[in-house]
This record gives sequence, structure tokens and C-alpha cells, in this order.
Amino acid sequence: MRDVKGIAASLLRSGVFWLSLLSLPAVFPLLREGYLISHDGLFHLYRLAGLDRAFHHGILYPRWFPDFAYGYGHPVLNYYSPLAYYLGETFHLLGAGYILSTKLAFLAGFLLAALAIYLLARDLRGRFPALVAAVAYTYAPYHLADTYMRGALAESFAFVFMPLALWAIGRLFKRKNVAYAIAAALAYGGLILTHNLTALIFAPLFFAYALLWTMASREFRLLAWVGLSFLLALGVTAFYWLPALTEARWVGLAAGFTSTGYRDHLTSLRESISPFLLYHYFPNQVVKAEHPLSVVHLFLLLISIAAIFRLAKIGQKKASWQMALFLLAAILSFFMTLTYSLPLWKLLEPLLASLQYPWRFMGIASLGVAFLAGGVTFWAKEESKGGFWGYALGLSLMALSVIASLACLPGERLEMIEREVTVARMWEEDFAHRQIGTTWTAEYLPVWVRADRSEIPLPPSTPKALDTRGFEAPKVVVIKEGYLWYELGVKSAKSTTLRFHIFYFPGWQGYVDKKKVDTYPWGEFGLVTLDVPAGEHQLLLRFEETRERKLGASFSLATFIFLILALLRYSPKKYLFVAFLIILLLAGLLVWHLRPFDFVTQPIKLEANLEGKVRLLGYNVDEKTYQSGDAVKVTLYWLALEEMTEDYKAFVHLMDEEQAKMWAQHDGDPVLGFTPTTRWMAGELIVDRHELVLPQETPPGFYRIFTGMYEYETVRNLTVLEGGAPDNRIPLGLIEVR
Repeated sequence: MRDVKGIAASLLRSGVFWLSLLSLPAVFPLLREGYLISHDGLFHLYRLAGLDRAFHHGILYPRWFPDFAYGYGHPVLNYYSPLAYYLGETFHLLGAGYILSTKLAFLAGFLLAALAIYLLARDLRGRFPALVAAVAYTYAPYHLADTYMRGALAESFAFVFMPLALWAIGRLFKRKNVAYAIAAALAYGGLILTHNLTALIFAPLFFAYALLWTMASREFRLLAWVGLSFLLALGVTAFYWLPALTEARWVGLAAGFTSTGYRDHLTSLRESISPFLLYHYFPNQVVKAEHPLSVVHLFLLLISIAAIFRLAKIGQKKASWQMALFLLAAILSFFMTLTYSLPLWKLLEPLLASLQYPWRFMGIASLGVAFLAGGVTFWAKEESKGGFWGYALGLSLMALSVIASLACLPGERLEMIEREVTVARMWEEDFAHRQIGTTWTAEYLPVWVRADRSEIPLPPSTPKALDTRGFEAPKVVVIKEGYLWYELGVKSAKSTTLRFHIFYFPGWQGYVDKKKVDTYPWGEFGLVTLDVPAGEHQLLLRFEETRERKLGASFSLATFIFLILALLRYSPKKYLFVAFLIILLLAGLLVWHLRPFDFVTQPIKLEANLEGKVRLLGYNVDEKTYQSGDAVKVTLYWLALEEMTEDYKAFVHLMDEEQAKMWAQHDGDPVLGFTPTTRWMAGELIVDRHELVLPQETPPGFYRIFTGMYEYETVRNLTVLEGGAPDNRIPLGLIEVR
């Protein structure tokens, strides 16, 4: 009994226990079935699934997602900060599905952000004021909106690293231990890899906080360490930001550096302050000020002014200047969302235009106000005997923060189950919104794509001018296929041109007989194209690192080695041992997840000519044996022999051995219905994936797969000139159902 009482007493004294308990209302909607209806939530879900597919092919940092953009590929993680997806993938490695893993990443962001600001405020104000700050931070309306309204996984998780970086700076000046400079570097580096735009606007507060500590302690040597920590953060993340900046001109992202769209989102002072005690969210973007300042925040800003002067008067000068800094940060951040700040935006336009939305500054404002909540509680404790009024005010602020922020919080549930997180559904979502590549804009679309992104999955709106120069089709064999590479055998009597169903983007490199050849974009879709000389050759196309990517990786590796050596020199060995065990565990999970380490597909060679329009080069079936209810995944490799004026449908049928009954089928435009044959170009290699779901009543036995193409209007199969069946269906092989 004494042990139980001791454990209970320890729990009640534990800040982590109270943080977890008080955070439950904030994360409760994440614990329900299904997914969240939000602006960007599905994008992040599909990106997590894309990262996992890359992992399964042995690619640990995929800059290019080949399954995105209707199978043409998209360089998402060459530009978008990737760290939050790796957190989600960690949960997936532990056994959670994609939906649960994404929600757990949001949940972990809430808990870790609360812990981070608790550590920051506890070092300066004590446990109870720190708890008040953590609650105010967790329930900041913009923080909640990032998850439940915007579905912005990366920006929501950025709330973790801002207070963590400031905590490390404070510890550096209080403990005078260089290990905390390294911690600050890792925290700021984590912010860059989580949400680069937040890292950009957080930088002034990062340095201002260090400067004020320097002025208070007169430790100018430590200020130099803070500067070094910032450089180390840049160095260790150079593999990401250096290509993202230097290669921005290759995608629509570059337009953001000169965009003036932010002006449409600046609001008046009256619009930017919510008049409601219960905070109103605007999930449907029905007003200009989507994220106004709450009444609770306005109250804290006003009362903090009195607290700052009073704390200075009673001798708490350190608390006073710290609160003054966060008050200034909150006010300036809020000011940057107002129309009054337009001259400043214009002045800093080359730096700030990429933010797109001025209300991103509300993340910094939320951090400032949360710290002020702890500071006001500390002031009330100092002014009252026994701290009664401090506890009363703190409890009131916590209750008000929770109730005011949650009462009108949108949290509609999307009826979605795990098996629906597929490439097909991702493309359907893009098609429904006439977008491409899990983003609302064309920011990651290569500049060589001239076609309107809304028309890419559709037949041409006007008859296209066919290439009448003629195309002498070479003999092509698909030898191997990897995640980001193809190996082909090509034989032709004269030089020929091959195109791939891939958007051109620097890094796609061709080799003919192991010698580099230039690749270039072709057509309005900017397809990866290369020329092959006459004769018999082995061709390799693969996605490689550019000079900028290699340079960034070199900087990161050198910085990482320096950080490891510095940690071994300055950090307590017990922390390093724990970190080593965590890394070892994650590595073991990854190895287990990737088994059996088969990263190569070797298609079965098959040559069938369909009326001189298209040639089937081969196919692949993912397994040899199945059970009823399983999905049979069939991949077809087509070579377009000419440009076509009609949209032919591809079919894959599963029939019993006697061909008496069709048990499953998949018909439609190739590439899951989003690449009509009128979009094909002569010499284009198209990888066409189909999925056949076996009915539950499928009896055990052997079944044959057939494929081909047909005219939609007449349902006439294209004539198979060689290698086909009497009814112009191409037999692919047998599978077994057990």
C-alpha cells in the first residue's frame, strides 16, 4: 500500500503526467475511427504512403515519388520538408496503418509541443506557470486549426521545435555547457526539416532570445556558440534545403518567390480579432481572416503589459525582460497579418513572398502568448501570499483556454478505411479537384510540362496534330524495373527515340551500354526522352543526384560527423546510450519492415503487336498463389508504336482454365484510367498497373490471365498480329487460388 501511495504521489508531482492528462481533450478527435476532413490532411496521408512504398524498395529518402501525378511522378520531397512523414513512418514500422500512423503523428506533435514549452517555461518560471503555458500552447486556436481544420501535419509538428530550440539556448547560458548549443542546432535543424517556412520566420526570435540572454549574463562567448549552432543546423540539413533553393526554378515553386498573393490574405485590425469568447473557426474559408486573434489571447497581451512593469518593480527583472520579448514577438507576429504591415511585406518581399499566407505568423504569436500565460501566472503568484491568486489565475486561464478553443472546433470525420489508402484513390482525389500531385497548386509540377494540370488525365480537348514523320519501332525488352530506374534491351536498324511515362526533371539520367546519354523533355507533357543509336544496346534510365544534391549531402555528412564528435565530447554518456538504443531499435524495425529485400522486378518477356498501334513488351504478376478475397496485381508494359486518335481501353481478365467463366476483370483507360491512349506518343513506354480482386466465392484451382485492348464504342478487341489468342486476347499465364 505504501508503494502504491508513493507511485500515486510521484505521478501527481510529475509534469509529464499532468501534461498528458490536460492534452487529452485536444487529441481526443484523433482517437476516433476514420480520418479527419481538412484542407490538406489527405495530401499528407498519401505522402506518408508514398514514403513507405519507397522504403519497401530500399529508398530511404525519395526525392521523387513515381506514383504521384497520375504516374508521371512528382519531386515532392525534393522541396517539401520531410521530417513529419518519417515520424508517421516510424508508427507504421511499429505496426499501425497509414491512417492511424498519420493521426498518431498529429497526436505526438501535440504532446511533444506541450512538453517542449513546459521545459522552456519551467526553467524560467517554475512548474505550475510552465503547466499553464503548456496548456495555452496546446489549445492555441491556430495550433488546433493546423490539425483539425487545415490538416497541416508539418506546420502542426513545427510547434515542437520552436520552444525546444529556445529551451536549449536558455540551458546553454544557465549551465554553460556546449552540449546545449548542439541541442539548439538539432532543434533548429528539426524545425527546418519539419516546416521550412516556420523556420524562416522563427529565426529573428531565435537570435533575439540569445541576444537578450547575452545582455543579461554578459557571456558573449556563448552568443558565438548560438551563432555556431545556427550554422550547424544549416549544415546538417543542407541535403534538403540546398537543392530545394537552387532547384526551385525547375518547378512552379519558383513563382512563390515573386508572388504577391500574400496581399490577398492581409486583413484589417477589426477583422483580425475574434469578438467571440468561444473561438469561431472558419473551415470553409468563408471570411478573409481565417485565423483571427482570440479574446483570450487579446486579454493575455493586455494584462502582460502590466505584469512586465510590475515584475521589474518588485525585482524580477529577468522575468520582466523575458516576458517583454515574447510580448513583442506576439505583437509583431500579429501585426504581420494586418494590412498595416504591407509596406514591410513589400520591403521583404524576396524573402517573405514564399510564405503565401501571412497568417503563418500566428504560429509565432501562439508561442509568444503561451509563454505570456505562464508569465502572468508567475506574476500573480509573486504578488500574493502563498501564491493563491497565482494558482487561481492559472487554473482559470487553463480552463478558459480549453473551453474557448474546443467549443466550436471543427472535427468532421471522414469515413475512410485502411484499404482505401491507394494510388487509385489518390489520383481520384486529384482528378475530383482538377489538381495534381497531392497539392492545391502546381508548385511541384516541372516547368517543362506545358499542359494545363487540370487536363493531364483527360483526352486532349482539341484534336492534336499527329506526328506524321513516322516512327520505326525498335525491338524493346524490359529487362528489369526498380523504384526509380528501368533497364531495357533495345535493338533497331537505325537510330531511334524512346520516351518514358515520366515528367522530365533533372536527375533522370540515361545510359546506353553504360555510357551517359542526354535526356531531354518532349511534348506538352515534357516526357523524359532519349535517343538510342542503331544496333543492339542495353539501356538504363535512373534517377540520380544532381550536383546540388551531392553538395548538400556532403555538407550534411560533414556536419553530422562534427555533431557526433561534439556530442561524444560534451554530452552525458547516458543520454548518448539511450539515443543509440533508440536508433538501433528503429534500424531493426526498418530491416524487419523491408524484408525480403527484393527491390527489383523482372517482367516476363512477351511480344504482342496490336494492329500496329501498340506493342505489349511483357508483364508481371505480383504473386503465384492467392486466396479468395486477395488482390491480384498485374503490371503491363506497353510501347506506343504511333500516336492515336481514339481512346482504346485496356483490359485484364481472370478466367478459369476452361475459359468458361470470368472471375475478375479490370477495364478502362490505361494507368488506372488516367492516361487515355490519345495522350500516348510514338516511342513512349507506359507501365500500366491493374488490380483484380478475387471474389470470396472463388474456388481453389488454376486461373488464366488475359489482356488486350478494345474500341470503347464497338467493344471490338484490337487485332493481335502475333502472340494472341483467337479472340484477340493475349494470354499472360496461370495463377493458383488455394
